[in-house]
Formats: sequence, structure tokens, C-alpha cells
Amino acid sequence: MKMTMKMTSLRHGTRAGRGWLALLPLAAATACGAIPQDGDDQTALAQGAALTCSAAAGCKEFTDATGTIKVQVRTCGWVTASGPAGSRTAVATCTVDNDSGYVLVGGGAEIENAPIPGAVLKSCIPDPSSWTSSPLWYYTRWLARSSEFGSSNGSAHRVRAYSIGLRLVGMTAAETGANLLWADGTDPNPGVSYTQVVPETNVMLGGGGTVLPYETPMYLVMSEPSAPTGWTVNAHVNGTGPDPFPPKAYAVSINPCPTRANGAVWGCLRSSSAATISSGSGGYLSATYTESDPHFLVTSIGGHGFSFPNTSPKRFLTDIIPGLSTQGTTVWSKNTNVFAAGGSFASVMQLSR
Repeated sequence: MKMTMKMTSLRHGTRAGRGWLALLPLAAATACGAIPQDGDDQTALAQGAALTCSAAAGCKEFTDATGTIKVQVRTCGWVTASGPAGSRTAVATCTVDNDSGYVLVGGGAEIENAPIPGAVLKSCIPDPSSWTSSPLWYYTRWLARSSEFGSSNGSAHRVRAYSIGLRLVGMTAAETGANLLWADGTDPNPGVSYTQVVPETNVMLGGGGTVLPYETPMYLVMSEPSAPTGWTVNAHVNGTGPDPFPPKAYAVSINPCPTRANGAVWGCLRSSSAATISSGSGGYLSATYTESDPHFLVTSIGGHGFSFPNTSPKRFLTDIIPGLSTQGTTVWSKNTNVFAAGGSFASVMQLSR
């Protein structure tokens, strides 16, 4: 089902010469750069205002068994779709809490009251416009994009984004960010999946995927880890015509033994992936993966929808939702226009010492 394409990736930063980053004021570490790589329309973006991590703010912190790795999951505000009926689109973002030492490594997307007819996902990626200015090289917001498929919606739907932040206890966000490496890329041929790889010497943390251009009539069917060193994305029309463009994948990794600003080694890390699958018959099908081992922290979430026995009709992703009470994810997929029995696949990337 998945193909790994060997393509030159675009890397957004290197670790060389960046050990002094933690000496910068923290405000500089959280500033948004002006490098909108994919030409996004910022007028549609929205996010939650509060950065306080509390249950009331839709926020949850998880700590590993050693007490040295933390993950923060934030829930941000709903955005209402706009545009002509049948093709309404919504774009929402969610900021990571750099002030508390977290750096963005993943995120999720949720369509309100899913299952809901006619709305599916087009993007679940780091927000391209949140790329920080040199000499800092990491994203600060996660982005979710949804769009109606056809004209079955009587009213506009809403979507919201989640951010997943990583904190290495004893390091600032700038120090941790200096050890991250983001990469993105796409295949030159439409109709195939694309896997963005990271250096084999690095520890894989996660990734995301999007349809490009945004207005093309394609939708996500897959955005998930291809452990140990890649993130795979696939997008299609609904099996009724050729796919006009390839999807784009993002992947993020970290130095296996992160260093502080003074050159001292913080410790060493390793990652793994885990998944679960469900199947059935119906419009919407979900799968949920829950991680209960305290030695593992979920840094990124994803999944795919699949159809059988006829694989031509596609099941599109409608939700990639992180766990808040427990670690993990719930992934929903939907058949649209063409009936497709099948199921959903929910997967995570996990980090440990």
C-alpha cells in the first residue's frame, strides 16, 4: 500500500553552529518567521488564546518514567468553514508552548461532531508560516485544513487543530529546537504515496501531510509514520478520476544525543512506532491506539483509511485526534460518494530514553 520514493528532501536547518541559541532571549525563540513555504492564506487561521496547560484550557502534560522527558498536548479553538456551499474550507492552527520549554514535534486535526457528512481533511502539518527566523530553525504552530467533499453539508462545518510539544527537562525550547531537523518533500509523479525520510543517524519524532495545491480536489487518505526513519503521505480523488498532483510530506527528527548550549550532552534518546487497526462496513470507521507504558511518550500521531476488497474507492481521513486523558490517538476515515467497506489504521511515534 505504501511506496517509499527516493527523492531529494528539503531540509530547513542544520545543527552546525547553533549551540549558542539558548543564550538568546526566549522571546526570540518564539518569534514567527516570514517563510510561508506553501503560500497559505493566513486570513483563515485561528488558535486558542491561552497557553496555560490545564484541563480547562484543553491541555495535558505527560511525563515519562524517568521524569526527564515531557510531552504537552494542546487543544485550540474551532474555526468555521467558509466559501461556496459544497467546497467550504476551514483552516485552524495551534501554538506550542515555547515559554514552558516545549518545541513542536506533532499535532492533530478534528472536524467537529465527526462523523459529519461532506467534510474531510486536506492538511495536518506544521504551519508553514510559523517557521522561525534565522538563526532558529523550527516550527511553532500546527495546522489543520478541512474541506467539504460535494454539496451534502447543509451548513458550514468546523475544524480545530492540536499541537504536540516535546520538552527535555533541563533544556530550553531554543536548545531542544537546535537539535531538531525538519525536512519536507514530494514525489514528481501524482497518484503515488510519498515518504519523507530523515537521516538514519537521527531519532525519528513524527511528521505530517498535505494536499498541494490546496484548492485541488484531492483529500488525505494517509499520513503516518514509516518507522524507523520516515513519514508517509497519500492523497487521492475518490477513485473516479486521475489524481492531478502528488501530496507533500513533512518529517522531524532529533539528534540522538541532544546537546545543550554549552556543548554538554543532555542524554540519549530512541524512538519506536506502534499501531492498531479496525475494519467494518459503513460511512465512518475509527481506530484508537492507547499507550499505557510510562517509559514511552507519544510525540506524533497519524493513520490511514483503507478500502477492500475493491481498493479503487478511497476512504478519506476526517480526524487525527490525540489522546488527552491517556496517550495515543483516534483516527476516523470516511468513504465519500463511492461506497467503500474497509477500516482505519491509527499509529503513533513514541520516544524513550
